[in-house]
Amino acid sequence: MWEQGLQLSAAMEMSGRFVMSGFFALLLLATAGCSFKKNPARTTQVTFVEEKASPVVVPSIEEIIAGEDEEKSIEQLAERRVEVERLAKNISASAIDLAIKYKKTKILSYLLVNGHSPFVLNQDSREKIGYDRDLSIFMRSAQHNIFEDILSRYHRFGGDESKISELDLNKALEDYQFGFRGCEDLADTIMEAMYLQSKPRSPFMFSALIGTKYCAAYKDYFSSDRISKWIGFEYVYQYQSGFREINFLKDLMSLKKNITIRLVLPAGGLHADYKGLISSHVLVDPIGMLMLKRPCFENADLFDEWMLVAKSLIDSEGPRPSSPYLFADEIDGLGEACGDEGNYCSENLSNVDSLWTLYRYEFPESRFSWAQFRSLYIGRAVNESEYKVFPKELKIFREELCRVPERRVL
Repeated sequence: MWEQGLQLSAAMEMSGRFVMSGFFALLLLATAGCSFKKNPARTTQVTFVEEKASPVVVPSIEEIIAGEDEEKSIEQLAERRVEVERLAKNISASAIDLAIKYKKTKILSYLLVNGHSPFVLNQDSREKIGYDRDLSIFMRSAQHNIFEDILSRYHRFGGDESKISELDLNKALEDYQFGFRGCEDLADTIMEAMYLQSKPRSPFMFSALIGTKYCAAYKDYFSSDRISKWIGFEYVYQYQSGFREINFLKDLMSLKKNITIRLVLPAGGLHADYKGLISSHVLVDPIGMLMLKRPCFENADLFDEWMLVAKSLIDSEGPRPSSPYLFADEIDGLGEACGDEGNYCSENLSNVDSLWTLYRYEFPESRFSWAQFRSLYIGRAVNESEYKVFPKELKIFREELCRVPERRVL
């Protein structure tokens, strides 16, 4: 019994311990729960901030060129050379155009030295060069240097011109990126050198240029004013030399159809024009120039050919020349006013007087009298037999009238 009681007591003690331990466990849980609610644990919140670098602002090529410090601009352009060269193909505005826009001559020099063409310009640049004298001089000088380089390399005055290589000339034009304006400007330079410079070029160089594959593609775009000027140069030279050679003039006329010329020459003193006004310049009639030199012709067919050329060069709607030469249909419609020679109306006294005016302009020191001149051109003495032209006088007259100048000179 005692053992059973002892076992029961032990069992109750164990049961009590279990109950107490459970109670304390619950108490701890409850206490912990209350403690969590009253004092919640604080956690650290981590925020990630992404720092963005400020974008690098790269100035445009135009902004670089427009900058105040040209030396610094040139350094930046050198660093971005690929972009600058790519811009050269921009038909709206190349680097050269931008330098002209902001009048940056140092930058222009840098670009030209590095192979940019002074001929490839947009309309804005051409207009600015037209009114800005400093820029005009600068760009014309750059173009002239290239012209001289080509002319000195591919043409030697007095040398064997047949040795000029068309392929080499064509390549030079391509390398310099002449374009149609460059071809036209170089052609104009050659033509002015032929007639206006102390060491003239020959027509061969002009023909060689126009004949290149490069410039031949652009000749249809040459301006009518330029071609008219070139034709005028050659026509005056042929007048001075007695109209001996027609082929080069025809080549010039073939560049564009329906080109007319106006030949204005200094009057060399006071001159009464056809309106009775005093003028310092004379508008000369191409037909009158040809008729004055008629005694120089030995071939009638060649003269007829020249007359067709002269007539085609007259602007029928333009101002009348100071001393016009008229044909039958222009003299009040009266054919008999031309006398026996109705083809060219050379016996009309008004026409002979116009030729006399031109003759005295060209030969002011001549001893030929007005009456002798008239009798020579009409073919008979006008009034008295003493005005007749004798063989010796005629020889002197022809030598003077038909002399050939040593070079083309205006």
